[in-house]
Amino acid sequence: MTSRTIAIVATVASHLRAFHLPWVRHLRANGHKVIGVAGDINACGVCKAAFDQVVEIPFSRRSFSPRQMLFAGRQLRRLCLQRRIDVVHFHTPNAAFWGRLGLRSEIAAGGCKVVYTAHGFHFHKNGGMLKNFLFASAEKWAGTSTHALLTINVEDAKQAKQFKLAPGGFHFQLPGAGIDVDRFNPGQFDSAQCHSNLASSLGLGNQSRFVLMVAEFSPGKRHRDAVEAFSLLNRPDTHLLLAGIGREQHKIRELTRRLGLENYVHFLGYRRDIPELLAGSDITILPSEREGLPVGVIEAMAMEKPVVVADARGSSELMEGGCGWVHPVGDCATLTMLLRQVLDHPEEATVRAHKARDKFLANYSWQMVQQKLISIYERLGIKTAQI
Repeated sequence: MTSRTIAIVATVASHLRAFHLPWVRHLRANGHKVIGVAGDINACGVCKAAFDQVVEIPFSRRSFSPRQMLFAGRQLRRLCLQRRIDVVHFHTPNAAFWGRLGLRSEIAAGGCKVVYTAHGFHFHKNGGMLKNFLFASAEKWAGTSTHALLTINVEDAKQAKQFKLAPGGFHFQLPGAGIDVDRFNPGQFDSAQCHSNLASSLGLGNQSRFVLMVAEFSPGKRHRDAVEAFSLLNRPDTHLLLAGIGREQHKIRELTRRLGLENYVHFLGYRRDIPELLAGSDITILPSEREGLPVGVIEAMAMEKPVVVADARGSSELMEGGCGWVHPVGDCATLTMLLRQVLDHPEEATVRAHKARDKFLANYSWQMVQQKLISIYERLGIKTAQI
């Protein structure tokens, strides 16, 4: 098997750390050199340990960051030339756009292959008309420098076909980033004990009910909807658990104080024990307005927990087939109504959660994603393992 040099690129290192290290380990185990690239990767010890090398390039979550626009693409091109990189695999829209822009001449000369996994295009059904037009146009332009475009939900797959976003390469629908079947296995956890441990850690009694939201605190995740819906729920025995960190956290804390919910909304911070949190919770929610294929929802499905989501692409797709409940984006009253329905009808909740677990096993495990990635890389002339 010929050894290749592969760069895995994202806007921020947390994305690589959270979703792509299993694939990095697979590539390295099969003899390839793997370089991690992100805007803040030098501060990520986990990434430094996982990759052969890490390189910090000023990609930013701000689409029009001056440093990103002026320097990121050129620095990536220089890296590709210096390290003789064979494949650049992009994740996240900003890194993918500015990176492909910088590599256009190198790609045209046949210097490297480009793979782009779109974890949710910036244009979507809940977006504004002008914003959608601008981001769709950017993706069309960058798509001419893409050998393999991987989308992870049905809506994006349709958009990729409609706008011909990989005219010089091929398009493939990938079932997300993949979830570890062994780690997210409800049979490995004592739910009652996990619930008791969770209640004890919060200073609450075992009679408490828990609604869990696992998401970064950013405007698009709409934590404010979760808190406002919870204020309408008005159940003293039920608590909202918010796991995650981010720039919007202080605003959500202030909203919680204004609504008098300090004793019922709990900020858990960044957590590494998500399976245990899910095992001890009663419901998982995600009121987000824009998603690719949300890992937090798939993890809840894997743990056989009832799930309520907003009608965002990816999220609503996961709930198809009676696997959960969907409410309109921003509709706090309907979210409250669905929470009551789940809490008051445990038999229905159990049936839907079981369907969700079956759907997860059939579609979204890491093993299934790995086999598809192996096939995709092979189409690009890179063997990573025998299928």
